[in-house]
Amino acid sequence: MVTLSREAARDARGEDAILTVGNERYVVQFVTAPVADKFWQDASAGSALTQVQIQGAVEWIRAILHKKAFGTRPAQWADTILALDARHSGVLATPPILEGYLSRFSSPAVEFGFSSVHVVGPTAPYCARLGEGKP
Repeated sequence: MVTLSREAARDARGEDAILTVGNERYVVQFVTAPVADKFWQDASAGSALTQVQIQGAVEWIRAILHKKAFGTRPAQWADTILALDARHSGVLATPPILEGYLSRFSSPAVEFGFSSVHVVGPTAPYCARLGEGKP
């Protein structure tokens, strides 16, 4: 049996949550997805529909990962679980998008060294880990 516990996080240190799984301690960082100005402009204007091709959605994910990877010290990557907050764009967690990402790029855990990357949509069916990783 593995124990799981949560500690108080310190936002000033870039911590949105701290989890301990067994003997491993992880910093969880949430980042809003997508980082696409047009998407958010349309949403703020009342649009409930945005169309994006699979490759465009893959690029949204890629932009987030690049921004987070190069905004975080590499020494922190191995202990970081990155959660892409896709509550308003749950499609990013669907198999065609995730498979499209992984067929074009490698797993972000391998490429950037993050512990793992998860796309977190509005409901459980729209939540998935992107590629390899732990936990």
